[in-house]
Amino acid sequence: MKNIMAALLVLLILPAWSVAEPVEGRNVSSEGFNFVLPPQWNMPKDKQPKGRKKAKEKIVVLTKDGFQLNEVEFRKRLLTTEFGHTKKLLAAGMMPQEMAEVVLNDFELNQSMKNLKVIENKPATIAGIPGVRLVYSYRSNGRLQYQEVLYGFQKDGKFYSILYSAPKRHYYDTNLQTFESIVKTMTLDQEGSGQGNTGGEI
Repeated sequence: MKNIMAALLVLLILPAWSVAEPVEGRNVSSEGFNFVLPPQWNMPKDKQPKGRKKAKEKIVVLTKDGFQLNEVEFRKRLLTTEFGHTKKLLAAGMMPQEMAEVVLNDFELNQSMKNLKVIENKPATIAGIPGVRLVYSYRSNGRLQYQEVLYGFQKDGKFYSILYSAPKRHYYDTNLQTFESIVKTMTLDQEGSGQGNTGGEI
């Protein structure tokens, strides 16, 4: 009886993101990312970055109620691409926590992310690849408090990230489960062996 009660207690205290239900929607393939787009979520064409072929990053953006209320971003960049604020660079073979240090340093130096608070920084597996899961909050220049989840990992000389951003009040919790479900459905296109690829087009 004690063992049964203990098992039930563990189930009750598990974080909500770890038991996300499979999402139903339509399969989407864009910029090398494959995932299930949930009902009521969309990919506004006018919000997709232009000239991606020449860009330093390839980005796919999703939203349900508008980008100020809920946004999911898929990003892919060469490891040699500099971040916008930090002088630190990612390197091939970095451990997940080393990658997290670079990403967080870039956030800390971003003047539009006021009062940055790291809530979670832990290893995670994304599409079968070891990476990191970051949860953090900050205040925007407009003084609105946002909370975000970022999954990051590297593969074949590239850094991949999946970001969920929403105002901390109401919208963050409302769509968090959906975001986690999207992440669980995500796979990558095959790009060959990619041994040591750190140059050329993304």
